[in-house]
Amino acid sequence: MMKTILASLLLAVCISSECRAQEPQYDLNIGGLWCQPCWSFGMGGGAFPPSRFQTIFLPSDFPTAPSGVMKNIYLRVGRPAMHGQPTTYYDFMVKMGYSPRDRFLGYPYTDTFIKDLPVVFSTSTFVMHGADTLLKWIKIPLNAGNFYYDRTRNFVVELLQGPSFPVNGIDLNAESASTLRNLRGPRDSATTTGTAFMASILDMGFDIAPTGVDDVRNITAFGLFPNPVVNGRFNISFDAALPVNEVRVNIIDATGHQTLVRQYHRVGNSFFKEIAMSDAAKGVYFVEVLADGDRLVRRVIIQ
Repeated sequence: MMKTILASLLLAVCISSECRAQEPQYDLNIGGLWCQPCWSFGMGGGAFPPSRFQTIFLPSDFPTAPSGVMKNIYLRVGRPAMHGQPTTYYDFMVKMGYSPRDRFLGYPYTDTFIKDLPVVFSTSTFVMHGADTLLKWIKIPLNAGNFYYDRTRNFVVELLQGPSFPVNGIDLNAESASTLRNLRGPRDSATTTGTAFMASILDMGFDIAPTGVDDVRNITAFGLFPNPVVNGRFNISFDAALPVNEVRVNIIDATGHQTLVRQYHRVGNSFFKEIAMSDAAKGVYFVEVLADGDRLVRRVIIQ
């Protein structure tokens, strides 16, 4: 309840690529550290090359977080931009995925970045407002496909920026760890090795939309059947009190990859469509239905 109240008080607008501080639903709860240690993310201007950072998170880092579709991630600012001016990163990208690994190799060894992570956020220009950001959270909406958080698995977050140097780079807050959880190196995707530089965990938070929790005002009588699915085909249906103009159906697998997207226009007051996934691998999928601002998420099992 207290975190919900704080989130309401700190609520800020995050439009397109411009974000201000907010509060996540779930976070590492590091507390009031001031960049002890920290990630220098673009500080120093031309003295640092374009950056690529990965960090590994364990289920124990977020003991109260449920499994579900991740809506936003948050980074905490350990040292704000100089003179409180906005920070601008160019070609900023976030990737996320799962790995059985729980650490990287330490100095003087080199290690390999975890590969094939899905892109969950990407923008040519990303602005972080710096006037009051010390130890505040910066919200990053997942605008390039959804990531399903499985609370039983280790997951990886990768931050990339460059090749243009940022304006007024910041330090990101972190916490000391017993193992090397961070790896850094050049942004160049052809380069797969880096140097583990700190036994720390990036201070991160996120929001979850648990399966079955809906944000609806207009949709009624929602149905998804049959479930489990035995032939790769199932139906989605609903009624609407007011005519619906556009419906978008996103199908997300358990790794967070978006496997299917369907869009329908001028739907009206009744929706009934068959979804064909005959070539999909067996397993658990998540169906997200967006209808003129209403949102529903359901789990479906393909056998």
